[in-house]
Amino acid sequence: MSYHDQGDGRHRTPIYRPKDNCEAAYDRSRIYVGNLPHTVSEEDVRDLVEPYGEVKEVYVNAQKGFAFVKLDSAQSAEAAVANLDMNLRRGRRLRVTPASNAKGKLAKAMGQGGAGVRPRDEKPGGRCRLFVGNLPGSTSEEELRKMFEEHGEVQETFLNAEKGFGFVKMGSYEAAEAAKAALDEAPVEGRRIQVRFATQGTCLSVRNLGPWVSNELLESAFSMFGEVERAVVVVDDRGRSVGEGIVEFARKPAAQAALKRCLEGCFLLTSEPRPIWAEPLEYRDWVLGLPERSVSRRGRGYAREREVGPRFARPGTQEHRVAERWKRFLDFEREKRDELEKVLAEERRKLEEEVDRYRREQMVERPFGPPGGSPWQDGPHDQYASYLGYDTGYLGGPQLPYAQYPGGWNNHHRSPY
Repeated sequence: MSYHDQGDGRHRTPIYRPKDNCEAAYDRSRIYVGNLPHTVSEEDVRDLVEPYGEVKEVYVNAQKGFAFVKLDSAQSAEAAVANLDMNLRRGRRLRVTPASNAKGKLAKAMGQGGAGVRPRDEKPGGRCRLFVGNLPGSTSEEELRKMFEEHGEVQETFLNAEKGFGFVKMGSYEAAEAAKAALDEAPVEGRRIQVRFATQGTCLSVRNLGPWVSNELLESAFSMFGEVERAVVVVDDRGRSVGEGIVEFARKPAAQAALKRCLEGCFLLTSEPRPIWAEPLEYRDWVLGLPERSVSRRGRGYAREREVGPRFARPGTQEHRVAERWKRFLDFEREKRDELEKVLAEERRKLEEEVDRYRREQMVERPFGPPGGSPWQDGPHDQYASYLGYDTGYLGGPQLPYAQYPGGWNNHHRSPY
């Protein structure tokens, strides 16, 4: 908690800032290169990346088949990722992504703390667990383990041979990333297996974030429920928050506890009474998608649907009439969504206006909150919360009827939100 000078040298209001965590800073000039041949050298990696910018540092783990590279700028790193990711080199499909590693730990990995040190702590978390699909029915758990042990320590395995899938927990995120890059779409007994990160219920999607919420504040807020692997506020192309974020916990019980408390209560991150909305994050793969070789050919559905290829329906046919009904439904759905978006935007505007008005009135009644306290506790907070329809008796402040509130709340439209 720090204090902000209002400008006259006398009045200072409390400001909450999460602890600075320099090691958690995201260095946009670093990239991760995975699925490298085990014979790769530091010079090979340097030659690979140098066409896209000056290479400042290189760390290679040839045994595990991955490397970290620091370039001269974020733009150079973006160019390297855009041009090298999924490229075929020496018979291997490279996996090149931005590196989100902690600065201090990555420095150790790059030679300042001894060779062979991993860029991240080897701690359990959702990003170490992989889903493996499309496995042959004859696959054994021992074979599954050996398959992944080539890319790092395997801590746990689970196999459902009858259904053709399993889960593998690696010892670190880098090992999981290397295994995913090397084994996804790899042929096993005539099948192309699928390897994906398993969210296993440890990730939450959060919405209604205010413009002052940062990655660090989001992580600090959710740490009360358990260890947080990462917390990210989503931004647009101008670097401004879009009001959404992702919180990933190290363990599922912590995520469940956070979800339960956020749904039952009003979790506020700043002085504004703006509760966040949390829900489980559903995994979506928009990078690799669904290759043809991964489409299930079991049953009659595949053969029936593939009897006829892509085409435009011929007008006047039954096929065209059914397709037109689909188009009308999709257009109707779009219109209703647009109408709903307008209604929601208007209700949001009204609510934000009421919040702004209340804050101005509150500053007149009590311009400066108590040191270390919240300006939303007691008195005016109860009145505002009552206006929104909440039972605030536990706060201990006065509960005035709506009509007695300064300005007369009853004269305004009461939003159900």
